[in-house]
Amino acid sequence: MNEDIYFATTGYDKLDGDGIYLDSETKTVYYYVDKGDDEVKASITYNLNGLAKKVMGTIDMSDTPLNEAEGKVTICDQDDRVLYQSPAMRNTTSPIPFEISAAGVLQIRVEFSANHDANPSRVYVEPYIKIKDFRYSQ
Repeated sequence: MNEDIYFATTGYDKLDGDGIYLDSETKTVYYYVDKGDDEVKASITYNLNGLAKKVMGTIDMSDTPLNEAEGKVTICDQDDRVLYQSPAMRNTTSPIPFEISAAGVLQIRVEFSANHDANPSRVYVEPYIKIKDFRYSQ
């Protein structure tokens, strides 16, 4: 039996945008929003090489102190086919666990998108949106 592989502890193929942080200790992928941006996006791409059976984790925004902040996560395959899209979330939204089939998927791209009223006094919201226990099984 194979153990799950955590994305926060493995290398990634490509990073587009700023604010993504991989925490190998908590096995969490965080996304922070830069000051002055009303709408922001960043993505991280991982190679699965067709070896993963499923991808799973829990999307959570409960740590953001901004009540007006809203975010979502979209996971696409190498052909930009959407495999999963979270609903719009706020800091009052309960964490959302997900599990998607990844059979035959070569790559996944995880896109974090967010919008909020820009607050120039904040450098980064700590953290904005995260995927806890983000992993895949073989």
